Amino acid sequence: MTVTATREQILAKRDLALDLVRVACLLLVVAAHVCFVALRTTSEGAMENWTPPQQYAFFAVGTWFVQPMPLFFLVGGCVSLLAWRSARRRGEGPYEFFRTRLVRFTYPAFAFLGILAVIILVALLLGVPKGLADAAAYGAGTPLWFMGAYLLCQAILPAMAVAHERRPLLTPALLLLAALVVDVVRGSVGIDAIGLINYLFVWPFAQQLGFLLADGWFDPGSATTRRPFAVHIWQLILLAAFSFLAVGVVATTFPFGPDMLQNQIPPSAGLAFIGLAHVAVFRFVKPVLTHLMEQRWAQGVAYLIGSRAMTIYLWHAVFVIGIAALFYFGSAFLPQAPSVGWWLLRLPVFLVVLGLVLLISSPLARLERGPRPAALPMINSTTMRLRVVAAGVLAVVPAFATTIPTGDGHLRGLDADLVLLGAALLVLSILLVRVGRRGGPAPDSGGDSDAM
Repeated sequence: MTVTATREQILAKRDLALDLVRVACLLLVVAAHVCFVALRTTSEGAMENWTPPQQYAFFAVGTWFVQPMPLFFLVGGCVSLLAWRSARRRGEGPYEFFRTRLVRFTYPAFAFLGILAVIILVALLLGVPKGLADAAAYGAGTPLWFMGAYLLCQAILPAMAVAHERRPLLTPALLLLAALVVDVVRGSVGIDAIGLINYLFVWPFAQQLGFLLADGWFDPGSATTRRPFAVHIWQLILLAAFSFLAVGVVATTFPFGPDMLQNQIPPSAGLAFIGLAHVAVFRFVKPVLTHLMEQRWAQGVAYLIGSRAMTIYLWHAVFVIGIAALFYFGSAFLPQAPSVGWWLLRLPVFLVVLGLVLLISSPLARLERGPRPAALPMINSTTMRLRVVAAGVLAVVPAFATTIPTGDGHLRGLDADLVLLGAALLVLSILLVRVGRRGGPAPDSGGDSDAM
């Protein structure tokens, strides 16, 4: 079999439009942080981080259309459902499936927190104030919440796949209703921490939409045995319009405000409606995306970014913060936000950040593939299953700890202490799933190739 033939067989098993969307979402996250992060001096003389676009009246509503995270979970749900079905055909169960997902996240996450921990320890030993180390860690840890939310969705995916098979429409409807109830209670009581419960509903709802997408529920065409109604293009357009209208209703009904980037942590039900709009828009433009991905250069870009997606996601904020500090301390010769000069430099800064994360990802990208299944212990006992569960809990603790509201409109975020603790917990998580009698199943070369 030739290399070209093998490549064509692998590509035939993938929905390349989904690969393109995942890469586009990741690049949008990087671009957003490049545009949203700047440093300035307060009236008290302290340095603070601020978001220049927030000064514009259209910013809050604009976030409805540039918020990419529901699409991340939607596409992840679609790809992961197919991967779960493939795993079942190979004889794997839910614990093996989740472990595969877990190691693909914990390896690059440990590299991230481990390197940060070494840098922080060295800095503290050299006399750097702990407050400054905490501030640097806070900015660098901005993306960590995603790891906790995504691993939670992956952990419940096998059970949610069963719910999808039995009640494909009722399941997401109940998740959406539950998310709205949480928002009502949170808004009524005025305790933001209540909104953390929506990690159980908002992102799983988006994942469930991905299940529907995978099974063709949004494909234009006549009714089928699985879908008892026809779908037309105009209905997809109407669904997207209705969904964004619902985002507006949520934004004006609840006291959280209309900024759907701010409402990402804790997640608001408005994000669920954005996910509904995303699935309609994606299905509408999918033929164009599929055609684009027929080009080899597009496949190459998608592979380059997609094969190191988690590394890029985790590390890009470090370079964004570093360049923001360069602008702050170089104010004598660099334009400051929100001047025209500062905005004109956003594209070059984006390219620099992307180049730096691609450079650092070269030695780290292999971590995203995780160990070979044969190198992992067999899950053939209650003890091993409990170890997988414990490993998952340990892995998400650092991520979810950063999302705890402090009561003053801010989040706990990442600090020096949590960096050190998080690195230690990830070591324990990795050991729990690595130590034991070897003998995992053979990998499926046509399956999902990356975690995100």
